[in-house]
Amino acid sequence: MSLGFRDVIMYLEPREQQLVNTVKTFFSEEPGFVFEKVAGAGAFAVTLCFSNRFAGPNDYRKIAVKAQPSGNEGLEEEKRFLRTTAGRWLHENTIITEYVENGTLMDLQNRLGDPRALPNRLLWSIFLCLVNACVGMAYPPGNAFYQPRGPGEQLPEILPPGNRPPLNVEHADLHQGNIMIGNFDAYEHRLFPVLKIIDFGMAVPSDNAIEENIRAIGQVMCDLMWYGRDISTLVDDKLAGGNLDPTLDFDLLFVAAECIKDNPAERPTLSQLLSAVRPNIQKTYPDIPEETDAYIHQLLQEHLFNAS
Repeated sequence: MSLGFRDVIMYLEPREQQLVNTVKTFFSEEPGFVFEKVAGAGAFAVTLCFSNRFAGPNDYRKIAVKAQPSGNEGLEEEKRFLRTTAGRWLHENTIITEYVENGTLMDLQNRLGDPRALPNRLLWSIFLCLVNACVGMAYPPGNAFYQPRGPGEQLPEILPPGNRPPLNVEHADLHQGNIMIGNFDAYEHRLFPVLKIIDFGMAVPSDNAIEENIRAIGQVMCDLMWYGRDISTLVDDKLAGGNLDPTLDFDLLFVAAECIKDNPAERPTLSQLLSAVRPNIQKTYPDIPEETDAYIHQLLQEHLFNAS
């Protein structure tokens, strides 16, 4: 369950409480914004959620304001990366972005409980979104002059033609708790909402950034399929025709396992991953009741949208 304001406020350090008060005071002078809750706190950083009372069709209805003491190295690293992206506002010790309402992938996983409660179709959709996120980290869409026109517009993550060099930024803290769940759209997120990577405070320049980000999303996928256990056990079982998880798509398992190979050179490239994952979001699995639209809709309604 996501923490509300009363839950978080009990755990704030004095410096964090001071930051909360400072941000709330600043926004109290902006009549269009209404404080809703402290959405997160830790490492002397706080994230507050405000609603925009006068939001138009091209405005974000809610914003997230992340603040840390001036000179905090983690925030500076995060701002350095976010300057290359679209849809954010940076000021001194503050980052303002859209507020993503449906919690984290970790929240959803904890609510589901079962090691593999997500159907194959949802796992493929999640996988593709994470691959696109890796593309976006390597080749950020948008810039200071090309921003999304509102919450309904998603800038596409595209592998550029030619020899454009990647950004080479490794997230370095990419796990289910730093993956937010957004809303549906009409393109690639009709079955499962868009995912958004957050918290670039540990991001570092790295020659192996793409490979390490791929390893991280591969580990996320393995955790969604086989949490807390050695994924090679499940791979070996599948190859031997076993029944540890008889309805799990072996192609899905195989691609995820390739992403976490110890040797970075043996992991798939971004292009190879897109080719391996994108076609599979069209799979339907007609013989598995848990893969139907009705089952998936009920699952998400109960454990995501109706979760308190």
